[in-house]
Amino acid sequence: CVVEWNSSSRQIFGGSREEALGQIFGELAIPENYRHDHNRGVAKYAARPDLRVRFSRRDLVAMRRDGTTFPVEVTVWPIVTEDGVVFSSYIRDLSEMRELEGRLQQAFKMETLGQITGGIAHDFNNLLSVILGTADMLREAAENTPSQREGLDQIIKASELGSTLVRRLMAFARRQPLAPRNLDLNRIVAEMVPMLQQTVGERISIELVVHDGQLDAFADAAQFNTAVLNLAINVRD
Repeated sequence: CVVEWNSSSRQIFGGSREEALGQIFGELAIPENYRHDHNRGVAKYAARPDLRVRFSRRDLVAMRRDGTTFPVEVTVWPIVTEDGVVFSSYIRDLSEMRELEGRLQQAFKMETLGQITGGIAHDFNNLLSVILGTADMLREAAENTPSQREGLDQIIKASELGSTLVRRLMAFARRQPLAPRNLDLNRIVAEMVPMLQQTVGERISIELVVHDGQLDAFADAAQFNTAVLNLAINVRD
């Protein structure tokens, strides 16, 4: 039962001192799914004086007046008076600390991801170079076979797009800025149709509907191609 509720308590939990005094602390400041353990601990403390701990410090979850929960560090110690035992608590709001820890963990993950991405992108770029070189030679050899040349043209275009995407990944790994420029969206999307058709499969047909006249955008070409490709894959799925 709350016998004192200072200004710091009001700042952390909300509500006035008058509203808090006399209330059961577990119902006032502890989330419902934690109350059973709290009440059991209080009952155990009261029933077994020989087990009373003079000092206790734990990381717990508390509840504000509006019902939102937040992490806290709680230090509790009992004070024996003529009227019984009073628990004095020091409660520290850990919300900002937990948020900062989360940001640091995310930064570390991004650093690791950048290193992995750079290595994979470099190796994949070497494979694409082999594919492009071989496709170019086969295209020259298929001078008199239009059907083969058409297929090889699609391989070359897809490989060139892959190289652009790999450069995008390598730029991310090195934290390099994007390279936005003026893009003719009608032309870029039209050039992507053969690759998009192969990506979504034969069961799905693609109809190209372009904007009347020139339609420009200032964007990074590789990032725009990636966005369109992802949209197509999502539609297919």
